[in-house]
Amino acid sequence: MGTAAATGVWGRAEQQDFRSRVRGTLLGAAVGDALGAPVDGLTLDAIREAHGAEGLTEPAPAHG
Repeated sequence: MGTAAATGVWGRAEQQDFRSRVRGTLLGAAVGDALGAPVDGLTLDAIREAHGAEGLTEPAPAHG
């Protein structure tokens, strides 16, 4: 019943668009989390001290 009710409110294209947006949001959050891991918890001053005045400009290892 959930699928039939959902297609009554939203068409197939709207469902696919919504699912695509949800996947994009989750992927964006995961990528942002991974890219931000090397500087997680650091202040701006600590980031600049460790990576120069420009801060982190290239991917860096999170551990090690």
